Amino acid sequence: VTNNIDLFTEVIIPFYKLELIFDVIINSADYKSDNKSDLWSIAFDKIGKEYSYHESILIEDREKWPSLFEEHSGKACRYTNDDDFLTRLNDEHVL
Repeated sequence: VTNNIDLFTEVIIPFYKLELIFDVIINSADYKSDNKSDLWSIAFDKIGKEYSYHESILIEDREKWPSLFEEHSGKACRYTNDDDFLTRLNDEHVL
């Protein structure tokens, strides 16, 4: 799930063949919403019932979303830089 402009779907996804890496890609521009909570629900619906917040991790650079994701029983890691991100993943056994 990403908050991005329509060019992400039209150019970036095909250019980098992201559809071969990710089972589901939800871009906010495609759904006319920047509410990630709503977009997460769409992603879980598309992935399938066997997945939920509990089995998921959010990696997010904005401060707002990680706490909300954790309120839904997901794991979340706020990205600020590579070193801090890798340290947190290792220290907290997030992955």
